Amino acid sequence: MFLHFDRERNNSLKIEEFGAALASLGMNYEPDEMEQVFFDVSGGKGCVNFEQFIGFMVIPLFPLISLPVFCFILFWSLMARWIW
Repeated sequence: MFLHFDRERNNSLKIEEFGAALASLGMNYEPDEMEQVFFDVSGGKGCVNFEQFIGFMVIPLFPLISLPVFCFILFWSLMARWIW
């Protein structure tokens, strides 16, 4: 999903790309809310990288799974699909 919205293929999402990714998941925000969410997730850097994006999407959903463990599970589940 991240790569689908990373139009410039620079491994980061600008606010428009980030907003489109969230909207595709039904997470719609008002413009001022989106600016605040984007600022919080990006740490004020103006772009969101893959780790920040996954952290935003996963941490509220799976508070008992650490980000490295989740990434490991995600990687191997995606590799299994690619191999088959």
